[in-house]
Amino acid sequence: PIYYLQTVVLVLQQKVTPAQLQCALQQLVQQHDGLRLNVGDHQHQLYYNIAHLQTEFALQHHQLDADATSTDLEQIKKILTAHLNIESSLLIGAALVTQEGVADRLVMSAHHLLVDGISWRILFGHLALLLSQQQMGEEMRLPAKTASLIDWAAAQQARQALDASEITYWDEVESTDF
Repeated sequence: PIYYLQTVVLVLQQKVTPAQLQCALQQLVQQHDGLRLNVGDHQHQLYYNIAHLQTEFALQHHQLDADATSTDLEQIKKILTAHLNIESSLLIGAALVTQEGVADRLVMSAHHLLVDGISWRILFGHLALLLSQQQMGEEMRLPAKTASLIDWAAAQQARQALDASEITYWDEVESTDF
């Protein structure tokens, strides 16, 4: 179901244009394979949606009145997640929220299939790096991928294929009192 979402609100320390933010978010989708996952409509299995590589990241931009309240921010969160379709759409969305007299905010929502507490930190670090590179007029570049999700899954399958003697050994180690 699409309702397993995590939403975060970040207060931006520096001004960033919607174009800069959209470009950086597009780079994140290009870099992180897991951000391009969907669930198949017939077999309900995860798959990489290659179309997300060719689709421009749809950053929303909301300008709030000076007297806007937290209710207005909650409404933006609802708007942000309303279009998410687990079978076909990008399962991460973002909105730049500007308001007179208040620091700009970035609202991001993603399905829990894509993110958890650890992966948010990685994404935020990469987003900060990309925005910093843009601010300094540098080419946007992220560190090389450490391993794709596909490689990780293959390693997990190989790990399950340990021979019986190794499993027996580790079972003995685990049951030993130290």
